[in-house]
Amino acid sequence: MDRPAEHQGMADGNELGSWPQCESIDYEVALELVNQVVAVYSSLFFYARTEEERELHRAEVAKYVQQREELDFVDRTELQRVVAEYAETLRRHKDG
Repeated sequence: MDRPAEHQGMADGNELGSWPQCESIDYEVALELVNQVVAVYSSLFFYARTEEERELHRAEVAKYVQQREELDFVDRTELQRVVAEYAETLRRHKDG
């Protein structure tokens, strides 16, 4: 797959290449938020009182683990969406 001009020279598995700092930070922030959401739903799974609740939280964990695996460090639009959406998800859970 050809990379956009701003991503030319980036690592493709055989070399380190350069990775713009702003993209690195965006990716790390998004990844950390996904990890925190996984932790929230994992905790809810652990403390679930019914099998129905457990299944609901297990499905949420699986969804967010898949999202984490598919997170693309060059897709800035997706990274921004993840940061906004997942930060809000964490706020909702924190606020109860």
